[in-house]
Amino acid sequence: MNAARNTHNGPVALLLDADNLSSPELVAQALHLLQQSDGPVSIRRAYGSAENLKGLAPVLRELAVRPCVNLPLAKNTTDMMLAVDAMDLCAQQQLAVVAIGTGDADFAPLVLR
Repeated sequence: MNAARNTHNGPVALLLDADNLSSPELVAQALHLLQQSDGPVSIRRAYGSAENLKGLAPVLRELAVRPCVNLPLAKNTTDMMLAVDAMDLCAQQQLAVVAIGTGDADFAPLVLR
């Protein structure tokens, strides 16, 4: 097993796009890999519609991931909610790592930022 490589002092965050990443196995794997590479993940959130989050409820509960329910009022509202939270977290805390779990290329500008 690899030792954690997080050499920065600060929390590690995992933000999941549950509207595009709906496999419980992939959610668990993402958290496991992030912990393996960067240490304890203190901020764990999953964003999505109530229906999609309900399908992930057992794994979210088991892994202590906070569900962030979004009302699907228009296209990309979940993406916007996740992006705004990511920027807020970066502005408010000295995060060492922010990982975004998604199958959606719409987050490329956020990652580059």
